[in-house]
Amino acid sequence: MYPAVNGKARIAIIDHSPGNGHMFSFASLFNGYSIGKLSSCPFATIREYLPSYNLPREELSQLGKVTQTWMQDPELNRDLKIFLDLPSNSMSWQDCIEDSDFVIITNDKPTISRKEKIVFALSRNKEVFVDKVLAWKRSEIEDLITRQSFEGQLFAASGVAYAPCFQDVNISENTSELLIEIPKSWELYGVHGIELVLRLLGEAGDSLYKVGSTVCGKETNVRLRTERLKNLSIKIRTTGKEQTQISITIVENDESRRIVMRDPLLGFNSMLEHWLTPDRRSFEVEKRRYLKVGEILGMVQ
Repeated sequence: MYPAVNGKARIAIIDHSPGNGHMFSFASLFNGYSIGKLSSCPFATIREYLPSYNLPREELSQLGKVTQTWMQDPELNRDLKIFLDLPSNSMSWQDCIEDSDFVIITNDKPTISRKEKIVFALSRNKEVFVDKVLAWKRSEIEDLITRQSFEGQLFAASGVAYAPCFQDVNISENTSELLIEIPKSWELYGVHGIELVLRLLGEAGDSLYKVGSTVCGKETNVRLRTERLKNLSIKIRTTGKEQTQISITIVENDESRRIVMRDPLLGFNSMLEHWLTPDRRSFEVEKRRYLKVGEILGMVQ
């Protein structure tokens, strides 16, 4: 049985990928932050967009609070602790996990060292959130799922699929084309597009499969189909550019509409709230999602 969230859970944020500042965004949603400490965040994009939001979000601040952090880069860990006004103690990542109830792993690349941390947290009966993709290969995903002490202990997701601007978007039988455009590389950011497609397709996403892909410089175009909607052409484009806005273009009855995501932090908020409120989740659906994402990502060489 999935443990209930009683009071404010102690949350540890550990590990990171170079250039990814999600640990500051996620922590802010739980703890808020001081404008005077904003300069301690080394990520310019986050310093720019955080002041646009009223933080912490009420739902998350009631559920938990970040009490421990560990980054393999000591300077980054120091900056995060200053930002959150946390004690600058020198704990190991193992101690951080032991001294928490929930663990957020912000390393978004499925490395061997990241898996070691996930496995350790699962063995200590901690609920674990993994940023973006759980793993690229089906065998690795299935291995991690079997290591759970209870159903739903492990949760991996992309905040894009939870962004409020995409929640009312529906795909009808008259939809002929679907284009998802996202920045950076396919291997690390393709998950944003795949998870968004799966949310839009609903049950039809169970039969989603990759048709082919083309690479031109840093840009990757991946073509997908689904058996349930045979006339629907799906393409995910990763542009290789940092500044690309994540968007959906939908073609229906020869008319097209484009929806752009302008609220990344609200997507993070909805995703983390979903993680901490297990009664809203279907664990069997999530398992199928992990496997489908890994299957499609893993098929690209």
